[in-house]
Parts: sequence; C-alpha cells; structure tokens
Amino acid sequence: MPKSFNYYRNKKVAVSGASGFIGSYLLNEVNKHSKLAYGLSRRKTKIGKLKFLKVDLNNKKSVEKLVKKFDIFFHFASNTNLSKAEENPQYNFDSNVRPIINIVECSARIKKKIKIIFASTGTVYGLSKKKFVNENEKTQPVTIYDKHKLLVEKILKVNTQFNVIDSVSLRIQSVYGESLSKSKDKTRGVLNKIINESIDGKKIQLYGKGNYYRNYIHIKDLVNGILFAGINKKVNGMALNIGTSKLLKFFNVCKMIQGYVLKLRGKKVKIFFIKWPKKYRLIDKRKYILDCNKFKKLTKWNEEIPINKGLISTIKFFDSGDNVLKK
Repeated sequence: MPKSFNYYRNKKVAVSGASGFIGSYLLNEVNKHSKLAYGLSRRKTKIGKLKFLKVDLNNKKSVEKLVKKFDIFFHFASNTNLSKAEENPQYNFDSNVRPIINIVECSARIKKKIKIIFASTGTVYGLSKKKFVNENEKTQPVTIYDKHKLLVEKILKVNTQFNVIDSVSLRIQSVYGESLSKSKDKTRGVLNKIINESIDGKKIQLYGKGNYYRNYIHIKDLVNGILFAGINKKVNGMALNIGTSKLLKFFNVCKMIQGYVLKLRGKKVKIFFIKWPKKYRLIDKRKYILDCNKFKKLTKWNEEIPINKGLISTIKFFDSGDNVLKK
C-alpha cells in the first residue's frame, strides 16, 4: 500500500455511486486511509460498515451542504444503460451531467476549491479504427451516454482552467473482478457475467466471432489507479485513459475462461458464435484498446494483476458461492 495514500488521511472524501460495482470497492479502499469517507446514494444503503449519506445530487441545496463538508469527490454515480440513455436523453443528462454542474456551481458560489475525480468512459473515442487509442485521438462519441460523458469532461476541464476546482477525468473500459457490490445494470460487467455463467455450466455466446479487442483491467488495479489520480497534481485538468496496455481479443479471453473453469471446476464449457442482433449498437463493435501510457508516466502507477491471475481469482470468488466481497 503506497505511503502516498496517507494524503487521504485527513481529507473528507465523498464517493458517489458507492453502492455500485466500482464505487463500492473504491469506497472500501478509501475507508482504509480516511475515517472521513462517505458513500453517496439516492437510496438508503448499507454495505458492511461503510458509511453512506442519502442524497440527491440533482438537488442544489443538498449539493451545497456536501460541497461545504467534503474536500474530494470521486464521482461514479451515473446511468450506465446505453439503451435507456438513447430512449430518454433528458434522464441520462440528469443522471450523468446535472450532478456535476451542481457540484461545480456550488463550489464556485461558496468559493471552496474541491477536487473531483470523474469516471468517464473509453468509448468517447467512438468507432476509431486504430488498435491503440491515446488521448491525442479525436473524440467522436456515437451514443448519448458517451456524448454526455464527454460533456462532463469539458465542464471539468474549463472550470479547472479557471481555478474553480481541481479535477481529472478517467476514461475507463472493461473492468472485471470481485467487489462488494454487483453491477446494477445487466448490460455491464460482461466478463463477470460470463465467468459466473460458465461456473454454472452455461455456454459462452459470442457475437460474430469475438474478434474485437478490449483491455480488461482487474478492479483492484483500477481502484488503485483512481487513488493515484486523486493525489497527483500533474494530471489536474486532464482527461486520461486508464487501464492495462495488453491487446486481447474477446474470443481469446473467453477461451482462457473456458480452460480455467475446466481446470478448477472440472466443467466443460462450450463456446458458441451467434449473429449480432438486428438492433445492436455500433459502439459494441469497436475494436480498439486504450493506450494508457500517459497516465502511467504521470502518476507512476502500473497494473499488477495479469489477466490469467485475475480470471482465476474471479472464478474462485464466484465459485465460492459469494455474490459480493466481505468488507
């Protein structure tokens, strides 16, 4: 555990979306360094001994109280369902953009300079044809969800430039592993879902031939990187890719899962190729991975869990019969 994380010791830290897959893990880790860390949730929430505040980030009065109380905001609350975003853009705006606008406006109004670490997405690059995409690549989002994520990035960048806040936006893609909470959106956490179903003996179904690239990152490595971002002044005002740099085809990762489930569980799992559904999203066919070298160079962070060890630990976790980690 890096000594630099002592930075959080006397900081008042808020984690929005802390009842979710990544947010709950993050709050648990922050809680190891700060006794003043709270999760924010719109609903009454209880996860182990973690502390939560029930709050609506669309309510300006509630947000002003939070800004007065906390120094650091890890913002991970959002709608993550792409279909719901397309069907109801206003709902997605209120879920993904409005809270940030309220937090920034309150910070400006009361003249308190807070720090915001924002969970963006690697899909803001749209349908880039490159295999490796770095931050110099033009952002060309093709979904409402991605457009709103990019909008938040720009809001944070401008207000950081004007010295209203400190901020960093992290473009995340393809997270898997064990957490304190499952993803609430069934369209997310694809690798975890495949692992869970494989343990139950269900077949793995791949659209097309699974011939598309991803850079899968274990949640422990991701959260470690997020904490590095929170203490590093060099990344202030930036939007950065975060993840592994290993080029992996989805099909090959599924083959690895198939092999490990056979070895660890003695179960044969079949892989089937199926046609893309008629109403598939173009973004699901992207074939690039994120070049994360800039983030690594600036923060001195690096991933520690290779895909083989990460898959094995995740398989063992789900095989144990637990749905979530114990705090």
